[in-house]
Amino acid sequence: MNNREVWRLKAKVRQQELKRMVISHYSSGKFKCRYCGFSDIRALSIDHIKGGGNKHIRQVRNFYSWLTKNNYPDGFQVLCMNCQWIKRSQHNENPQSRERLHPWHSRAFLKKHNKQVAI
Repeated sequence: MNNREVWRLKAKVRQQELKRMVISHYSSGKFKCRYCGFSDIRALSIDHIKGGGNKHIRQVRNFYSWLTKNNYPDGFQVLCMNCQWIKRSQHNENPQSRERLHPWHSRAFLKKHNKQVAI
């Protein structure tokens, strides 16, 4: 292994340890999704309770590091990725990104191409 590979491996391990610390804090040491109880840390992540996570995460370089440096602020919870997507769908969080990812589903695209709006 060359120095770059060693550095990347060490950085990956540090990031995993940081994630583990943050998940442990926000789940009171249980390492579980708040909604469904799923406990595989590979699929657990931190959710912004009031939404706005995409914008916030783009503003900080390393989200888990930001949480620790800011003394684990309130307003966050541990969810598995399935529950994150369900919450996002139920609360209609960030609908613009859905249109950017799939423009053929947007009302503007359907209207422009004289397609029936079935949303």
